[in-house]
Amino acid sequence: MMILSGFLMAGLAIVACGGEEEDEPGGGQSGELEGKQLQELTASEAQAVCEDVGTQFAFSDEDSCEVAAVSFTLLGRDCEEMKQKCLNGEVTETSNECDTSKFEGCSATVAEAKRCFGAMAASQKALTCESTFLDLAVVPPECETIVNKCPEFMSNDSEGGGA
Repeated sequence: MMILSGFLMAGLAIVACGGEEEDEPGGGQSGELEGKQLQELTASEAQAVCEDVGTQFAFSDEDSCEVAAVSFTLLGRDCEEMKQKCLNGEVTETSNECDTSKFEGCSATVAEAKRCFGAMAASQKALTCESTFLDLAVVPPECETIVNKCPEFMSNDSEGGGA
């Protein structure tokens, strides 16, 4: 359950990272780094990868609020009510910083990470208030490599670092 929780937190943190970038999702600045392992990236390369992955999570306000609202159901909150509060700006936003320290010890390549987070973004965009906890917690098959090669991505630290 800890791995699932860490993976979920990583995905939700990246939803918050989704910026106003106009780059092609999954392409952009880090395209030349596709074969490089995340743990081998320089600070600037890691940030470029983080920004490119963030474009995959550039959700509409409605999609972002729906993902957040579904996660609030885990705390017993009403999804539709939380979605409306989010759309009205009543829900506190999380940090939009991407924590590249999670790349340390991660032997997955940039291409593998992009595939995983692209699949994760697609599954999160498909969430609605009709979704269940199992829908929210599903780990896409494209993420098996990240689960196996990147233990820090899957950890759920108490400091709320995110991915």
